[in-house]
Amino acid sequence: MNKSVIITILVFVILIIVALFCDAQKILADYNSDNISIRVITEDEQDQTKEYWGINNHGNEISVKKFKADDTKVYYLDNCYDRYTKDGVRNYITDNCEMHDEYENIIPRNNEIEKIISLVAKTETHSITSVKIFDKSGNYYVRVRLNVNLWCPYKLYYFDQENNKLKLIHTFGEKDVIGIKINE
Repeated sequence: MNKSVIITILVFVILIIVALFCDAQKILADYNSDNISIRVITEDEQDQTKEYWGINNHGNEISVKKFKADDTKVYYLDNCYDRYTKDGVRNYITDNCEMHDEYENIIPRNNEIEKIISLVAKTETHSITSVKIFDKSGNYYVRVRLNVNLWCPYKLYYFDQENNKLKLIHTFGEKDVIGIKINE
């Protein structure tokens, strides 16, 4: 081969490598970016320490500076779920299901809350120990605490009302979600 062909091929290969490297850097930067869709305050079950997290579009948690949570209505579901083992283990909704606010006032459930209660039962395969619902101007975020053998994770979902689905935002290991801040 002549020298100019070899140089042309080498330049072309180097350009391809640089382009691939730049694309990979862009993808990794986006994956690990601070492009945060929701901020969450958690409280550790053991020592009650608070931590402040940002969750990006890929569900990754990123430690963030302290912030004030949005004003939201917070509802708690009590005695709503039980388990049975007919044709496999499943959650079902009990007749004793109640929803109350932080002051223990019983709150009537609307159609959206009824859908959330049903979707949580259908979605989770482990025992549901508690459910907390954050209502931010009619947008619902649902925190579900599970009993998974010796581990009790907390899952945070967004209730997609248009598609009638719970969308998992993130799973926190034994850290309760006590506040949220939506990036608008």
